[in-house]
Amino acid sequence: MTVDARGLKCPLPRLKVELALRELKSGEEVVLLSDDKESPLDISAWCADQGHEILEQSEEHGVWRFSIKKS
Repeated sequence: MTVDARGLKCPLPRLKVELALRELKSGEEVVLLSDDKESPLDISAWCADQGHEILEQSEEHGVWRFSIKKS
């Protein structure tokens, strides 16, 4: 599943990925795309707090890509 949160500002990218993860089972993955410059800090802190694992985090042309594994 991919969540495209480009064009949205904090905290909306986190909220969208949170809703997507609710639909998944433990161990399944979601990809988040976000162009909000706060996303790296916000998503990292939220995942650490919730126990989700960031499998990949990269940035290309101002768009952050996070691959997140549900705890």
